[in-house]
Amino acid sequence: MSFTTEEVSAYLSERLDAPTTVDSLFQTFPGMSRETWIVKAQVGEGALAEERDLVIRVNLPSGGIVPLPLKLEWDVYQRLWGTEIPVAEPLWYDEGLPFADGRAHMVRNLVNGSTSVPGIGESGPKGDAFRKRIAFEHAEKLALVHTFDWKA
Repeated sequence: MSFTTEEVSAYLSERLDAPTTVDSLFQTFPGMSRETWIVKAQVGEGALAEERDLVIRVNLPSGGIVPLPLKLEWDVYQRLWGTEIPVAEPLWYDEGLPFADGRAHMVRNLVNGSTSVPGIGESGPKGDAFRKRIAFEHAEKLALVHTFDWKA
């Protein structure tokens, strides 16, 4: 399924309770688990308008290959938000609405970044030290996930 900027503008205007204009909308790589849409929007009007970068995650019409519901993904984001584990701020979860043909979907803020790390391939001692620092940071974040008291 493909969204139009008009559809997303109308949906966001309703959910954010403010006039919203989508400046850009694109789907990240198609994905086999869910659709992921990146939205750049203006919320509000005139001098009070605020630029927002959002992500809409939507179940595939077929259900996809992930055996876990999107609601579980939402719950994880919601529970981790505000802890020491870095996650994007979850905004809301919806399902059964005319938007997205009723499919379950969640909206969160976009975290700026990239899947590639600039400088990761640099050669020599400087590159080695950089990769070591990145590897340790990655391990520290994973340790936070694995030691998190999820029952609390």
